[in-house]
Amino acid sequence: MVREPPVLPMIPWGAIVAGTVLTLAVTLLLTVLGVAIGLMTPGPTPGGVALAWAIITVLIAFFLGGWSAVVLAGGPAPSVALVIGLLVWATTTLVVLVLSVLLPGLLGLFAPVTPTLGAVTSPVVAAWTTLGVLIATLIAALLGAYLAAVSLRVRPA
Repeated sequence: MVREPPVLPMIPWGAIVAGTVLTLAVTLLLTVLGVAIGLMTPGPTPGGVALAWAIITVLIAFFLGGWSAVVLAGGPAPSVALVIGLLVWATTTLVVLVLSVLLPGLLGLFAPVTPTLGAVTSPVVAAWTTLGVLIATLIAALLGAYLAAVSLRVRPA
């Protein structure tokens, strides 16, 4: 009896976990860098600059997490790469949520919206801002995963 290959490829959880860890590490690294730069500047740092840095930080981190997971998965087809990027985003988001609930002090390190909540006058604005950041980080993870898959397919054998 000939064994047929599965219709859908196996999900590379090792690569997804590695992409999640890289996303968290890059977020932490760039956040600490932003804090260090902010502490070196004389006078108060404008809230808009801090918010922009936080958003850029998570976009870079999620892009690199999606990218690295696809590379570690061996460069699957772009459609599979998008699933990997989605799973990196979902896993990272859930890890941040769990950590922020269990260890409230960590929320300030990972959630880009948290440092600005004091300046937000409405819970509605906070909710929409958080939704916007979640959608932007999802797009960054998917884009990183897709571009990794496409770039790995273009390379000559």
